Amino acid sequence: MKRALWMLCGLLLVAACQKPSAPSSSPDAGAAALPAAALPGPAGPFVEPPDERVPEKLLCVLAGQARDLPQAAEIARRAEKTGALAAGWPGIDQARAFVSGAEGFAVVAGKFARREFAEALAAALRRAELSPLIVERPYRHDRFTPAANDLDGPAAGRVLSGMSGAAVPLLTRPDRDSPTDGEAADGAFLEVTGRAPAEGEPYFRVQTDGGERYLPAARLLVEYNAFPSPHGTRALLGVPLGCREDGCRWDYWLVEKDFGKRRLLAAAAAALSHAFSSDGRLFAAAFSDGRLILMEDANTRELGQGCAPLFLPDGRLVFRRTGLGSQRDEVVLAAPPAYEPAVIFDLPGEPAYSKKVNRLPLPVLPHGRNLIAKFYRRVPLDGGTRLDLVTVLVSPDGKLLDRRTEPADR
Repeated sequence: MKRALWMLCGLLLVAACQKPSAPSSSPDAGAAALPAAALPGPAGPFVEPPDERVPEKLLCVLAGQARDLPQAAEIARRAEKTGALAAGWPGIDQARAFVSGAEGFAVVAGKFARREFAEALAAALRRAELSPLIVERPYRHDRFTPAANDLDGPAAGRVLSGMSGAAVPLLTRPDRDSPTDGEAADGAFLEVTGRAPAEGEPYFRVQTDGGERYLPAARLLVEYNAFPSPHGTRALLGVPLGCREDGCRWDYWLVEKDFGKRRLLAAAAAALSHAFSSDGRLFAAAFSDGRLILMEDANTRELGQGCAPLFLPDGRLVFRRTGLGSQRDEVVLAAPPAYEPAVIFDLPGEPAYSKKVNRLPLPVLPHGRNLIAKFYRRVPLDGGTRLDLVTVLVSPDGKLLDRRTEPADR
């Protein structure tokens, strides 16, 4: 058992309740084949199962290329009507970001690590009489991002109103008290010519029929992350608001597949770790202030302090307490149907979490019917202290089956 545990731990690239780690620069990074996944049917859902390893490259599925934004928007609308998209809306990016020397725009329908998923989505788009193209690109932390333009030239953004179907006022200058001149329809594509220098809230500069106007960054999808549920019926949408000395901030939305329903979960938040159940019915989210919620349809339950939520295949929710202040970093399990949280494992010792190591505990990972968890512990050593990383294998009822300790201060 020990050998199996440590072989598994050596393969896992475990992310904290923060951004993913950078890909390895080793020539062998990502070279191993990804584990097999159930192939999507002709109609999808085209949602690739997660994998703990960072892929070396992504296979980007383009629904088509266009010489101008109106043509790209028409291709995007046709792609939407297929119902094949994992997160509801395709993105529009500069064509040269995917095809060397290309001009105009590309409509991005999906990004995958597994070729069979990319080819399945491309086949669905061909059946809709589109001309998809699969392009290999290096991994850039944007695996689930339909559009990721670095704004080194004209780009395209899609208007995101706070309420489905409501128009967004266009501003004549980049500030909250600016006069308005015209409005943009929810879901409409606009040409983005750059970020507007502004104090406080960030803005984009856009080109309209009436001339140059401005929109708050929160109202325009240009660079964003869409994390779809397993069946692609809804997604968590992270809209970046910009970065400052105190870090980066996002608005986090829970949106339905057609974006007809949307709910703002957190505004200007630093992080929002989350999980969907395997059937997509349940959603758990851990906020940067330590709160953990469980959502089912319109019902929301507070589960107390927690982070790194994960649904197991049998529907149980496992998460960690934050380990901050006087709080422990226990492993907590909430089982259906009541989902009452119960601590199943707490490793003795002093929890130690910081920006230098990990701000919050690492997620628990399933290993068959058992669970793997990692703990940081501060231990005395030669008149000082040392930081240890302890990996444990525990049973569903919290029985310790195996453990490994290694110094984390290397």
